Amino acid sequence: MAGGVILIVLYLVAIFAGFVAPYSYDRQDRDRFFHPPTSPRLSGFRLVVPRYEQLPGAFVYRAVADDTKPIHFFVHGGEYKLFGLIPATVHLFGTGDKNYPVYLLGTDQFGRDVLSRLLYGSQISLSIGVVGILLSFTFGMIIGGISGYFSGWTDTVIMRLCELIMSIPALYLIISLRATFPPGMS
Repeated sequence: MAGGVILIVLYLVAIFAGFVAPYSYDRQDRDRFFHPPTSPRLSGFRLVVPRYEQLPGAFVYRAVADDTKPIHFFVHGGEYKLFGLIPATVHLFGTGDKNYPVYLLGTDQFGRDVLSRLLYGSQISLSIGVVGILLSFTFGMIIGGISGYFSGWTDTVIMRLCELIMSIPALYLIISLRATFPPGMS
């Protein structure tokens, strides 16, 4: 049950990635390459993030003492499309000020928020699992139905083909399938 709940939460976060992510997956902050993870902290009854300044000559940042901004929920930010259809600009959390970014996992070499990219990437990763299950279920039902309906030699041939396919290691099957398609195909 715990695994099912975790999977449901992951799928909900993936579906609402544009809303949960503080920034767009392709937004670049050219002033903050390799920014370290931002650590929110409690100040009174509010979560605040410090302002970071870059030390000269390197990608080293330090928090400025006593210079913080509160984190707000349901803030306006960059535009995204909810479910790929509905344009929206409201994000789950943020400061609303570009001088106080919330990079919970830091930024990469191009100044892109790692958390936002992780959330958007989860949409594709989790979709692959669903598509794989749907395809295998559909093909299994069709082939199994044909095998059961016609029985006899048809059932025997289909079962031997299935056993042959299952005896091939998956890695070699993937490599051979990749070799059959044109190199330009993604």
